[in-house]
Amino acid sequence: MVLLNRLLAVTLMAMQVHSEDPEECEQNFEFKASVCNNTNGGKPQGCFYGPPKNISHCEDLSISTIINEPYTTFFFPEFMDILIINQCCGCLNFTQIYRTTYNNTTEFLQRKNSGTRPVERIIYPVLGDPSQKKYYGMYFVPMYYLEEGLLITLKKTSGEIVTDLLFRIAGLWPLLVIFLLMAFISGFILWAIETRKNDEFRRPFHQGFLDGFWWGFVSMTTVGYGDKVPITWVGRLFSSFWIIGGITLCSILTASMTDVINHVTLPKQATLSGKVGILEGRLFEAQMITRSGGTFHEMSTIEHLLDSLENDKISGILLDYITKNVLFPEIITKTKRDKNLYRSTSFRSTAHKSYTYGALFREERDANFFRNVIYQTADGVEICFSRAFRDKMEYTPLELFSPDSKIFQHSCFVFFAILVCIGMFGILYECRRKKKKEAAIPELQRMKSVKEGPAMCR
Repeated sequence: MVLLNRLLAVTLMAMQVHSEDPEECEQNFEFKASVCNNTNGGKPQGCFYGPPKNISHCEDLSISTIINEPYTTFFFPEFMDILIINQCCGCLNFTQIYRTTYNNTTEFLQRKNSGTRPVERIIYPVLGDPSQKKYYGMYFVPMYYLEEGLLITLKKTSGEIVTDLLFRIAGLWPLLVIFLLMAFISGFILWAIETRKNDEFRRPFHQGFLDGFWWGFVSMTTVGYGDKVPITWVGRLFSSFWIIGGITLCSILTASMTDVINHVTLPKQATLSGKVGILEGRLFEAQMITRSGGTFHEMSTIEHLLDSLENDKISGILLDYITKNVLFPEIITKTKRDKNLYRSTSFRSTAHKSYTYGALFREERDANFFRNVIYQTADGVEICFSRAFRDKMEYTPLELFSPDSKIFQHSCFVFFAILVCIGMFGILYECRRKKKKEAAIPELQRMKSVKEGPAMCR
């Protein structure tokens, strides 16, 4: 968060401002991408752009904030206080600005309709339709357009992938049974053909039947050791048909295993058609889900949404771009979750009615006064935000046998332990064999001397 604040401050410091018309706040904005990587700038405090451009618009300034994370604490304070107000009003003591905070829009409207005191001159953030000029009897200026949603779903751990893979492979047992039965049948047929003229297929049934099965199995798997070879023309003709059929059957088994592996290891295509979780009061996300045929489930915090996702109560979590890249990393760090267990998929809104977060201005002259600088600086600030978010969204890919995966580390440990045991067994085996050999030498010498004794007497 501190880094993004600094990025925004440095970006604003690169702007050149001038004012020719006392009724307008104009600026010449020259955006340079290099300033986004500079983290040495600090947040400006009050006097940043010199004297006020138009004191009539800046005096008695009052601002209301409607709580809506992360826009309340991230986007709008930086955009409004540092950029717009400081840009247009210049040297202004921000501690003298009258500020009010409302928990929600309803609370703001109740205060507005009560008429106990004048409504603040600027109110943000407010969700609305960019085509509307007024909301709640005040002038609406769009500031951040909602066009993209990011669906967060769970990725399987390496252990879950291996377990699922083994169960799915075990589910192919009917095909494996057919595979073995065909090998037994073909082996019996070839044994019956070859046993009278071919010594490689032994005459006793139980021995010859196993010889035939071994030949049928290695032939259908295209191994072909050559230890069992038909020599009769009938046997060779049958072998030709069997090899073709065996290869086909083996290919079906291999393709089925490949399909299982791909199904387990490759992520499923993320969709909004299921039960998707969203934060309370987020109309943009709710609209995207309903238009995609899904149902949305509202919760108060991202932490609660993540708990529901991990317990399979929802299929995913849909958040807008800024919410995903500001609040989500904070919750992951706070709750000590592994960020690599989650993946995000981008969805663009297809609705004809788009939403935007903006600010309400009590007076039309305020809306006109601040609108120009809002529109001119929005693109540059969004570029800086996007670059900062791109760095925060870099995740380490979780692969089944990557060096960082637990299954790879555990497998290496187990295999290494087995090799150590094999080595110890080999050492003990050789020591025992050597002792037996040494113990057998005196006995052989004694037997030799016994045999040589009678010969010498003769």
